[in-house]
Amino acid sequence: MAVVDFKNVVKNLKTYNNSSEHTFTLQVKDIYTKVSDPISLKINAPSVQLELSEPGTLFIGQSTETVKVSYNGYDIANNVKLHAVNEYGTWVNCNITNVAEAGSNMYTLTFEVPASNAAMQLKAIYKEVKESNTLSVERLNPVYAIAVSDADAWATSAVIRINPEDTSLKTLMTNYAVVYIKTSTGAYAKTTNVVKDTANGTITVKGLSQSTAYTTKVTLTDGASNSTFSNEVSFITEASTAVPNGDFETLSQTINATINQGGTWTITAGGTGFQTTLGMTVSEPTGWASVNAKTYNASASNTNTWYCIPSTYNTSLSWISHQPTAKVWGIGQSAYDSTADIYKNNTSHSGSNAMVVRSVAWSAAGADVGKHSQTGNTSYSNYYCARVPTISDRSAGKLFLGSYSYSNGQETYNEGVAFTSRPLKLSGYYKYAADSQDVTEKGTVNVQIMNGSTVIGTGIAELSQASDYTQFTVTVNYTRKDLVATQLRIMISSSNSSDIKTTDYCNKEECCSRGAMLTIDNLTFAY
Repeated sequence: MAVVDFKNVVKNLKTYNNSSEHTFTLQVKDIYTKVSDPISLKINAPSVQLELSEPGTLFIGQSTETVKVSYNGYDIANNVKLHAVNEYGTWVNCNITNVAEAGSNMYTLTFEVPASNAAMQLKAIYKEVKESNTLSVERLNPVYAIAVSDADAWATSAVIRINPEDTSLKTLMTNYAVVYIKTSTGAYAKTTNVVKDTANGTITVKGLSQSTAYTTKVTLTDGASNSTFSNEVSFITEASTAVPNGDFETLSQTINATINQGGTWTITAGGTGFQTTLGMTVSEPTGWASVNAKTYNASASNTNTWYCIPSTYNTSLSWISHQPTAKVWGIGQSAYDSTADIYKNNTSHSGSNAMVVRSVAWSAAGADVGKHSQTGNTSYSNYYCARVPTISDRSAGKLFLGSYSYSNGQETYNEGVAFTSRPLKLSGYYKYAADSQDVTEKGTVNVQIMNGSTVIGTGIAELSQASDYTQFTVTVNYTRKDLVATQLRIMISSSNSSDIKTTDYCNKEECCSRGAMLTIDNLTFAY
């Protein structure tokens, strides 16, 4: 006795050539080759019915979805698959996570949804041979809003923040977001000049105009037939404010004096002592300050060029004259009048003026330099500069926005000016010569953008040796982008060293000790 079981055959039968009837014929042959009469088995296997309906509500970013399936076959979990179109337009298999019976030949399938912001195209496939109808399921926008704060509106850009009700969708929604900006004609236009930070849910719109009012909105379904938009947000960009008096052309006179230059001198032993004097006029850019009140201290007990020296001065310096108190040996005053090369060489990069910031030696209580006498020498060029005193103090020259005071050994810096813009870069032109005793030192330009007492942006440049005007750029890095600017600070220094070196200059033009020299001009901001 033998049994032929057709169970696993029947369940795999399919309609073939539009016929659902299948015939199986069996015949038995024994070992002696005797053959039985054939018998036939006819089985009617009707077509599989497969239809999708009643999808659940689908939002952008939703990870799972449900759909009803009408199916008259068996083992739907293994024999039926769901396919959907992903964001690249490709049909992909959707993992079915749950199957629940929903009536006669009806099932509810829960499945994973491929990421996309377009309407979902969905179909079922039975054993790779039969497809169901295709459902189009619209994707709805999750609840969200956009925002642009005062601090988010810069001079030429603005930051749009995506704020979803479900914060886990922030990255996905930012990725899909398309920005529309209302133009001057009052019509909205899509902009692609954007940079997205999907992790933080921000979109930076670039290429805007300074001091301009804008209105913006966002859509997550750009181009879709049912495209919907976010709330509208209006903002005004900041002004692209220039560096205050950054070309140093507007000047205010701060020094106009005549002081002793070097020690007294005679041309005969025991003769009458002469004193050479130095007269100068120094101006500083309006709105800026220096430490000249310290290094050129009008209240010094010995106002001599060895002890009183401007650490900052304008290249359009009006005059420097050297003259003795009397004519001697028939040599006229012109023998002592001179403009030193140090001043002649400091021209501006453009315009009529640049600023020189230099390291100097100075003293508020310098000792008497002394008298030098030398019989028989009529050149006089080295008489008054022959003696070099000991100088107690050395300082880097500084030029900065704000004000400065010095009194009784105490200095007060009042840095900064009112400023409501946030520049991205500061550029300018400079020349620099380090002191020969410290060739590693450099000049510095330090920028700070403030909100009250809080530093929100900083940048610094170190300026190396340059004999001709060279461009430099300081990039301002903002650590507090949630705050607007209220104040600007720029500090320019002749040295980055804490141990200032100077060299003694003993010649007809100078009787002083000075070090590194920074000449700077034409400061501009980029936004």
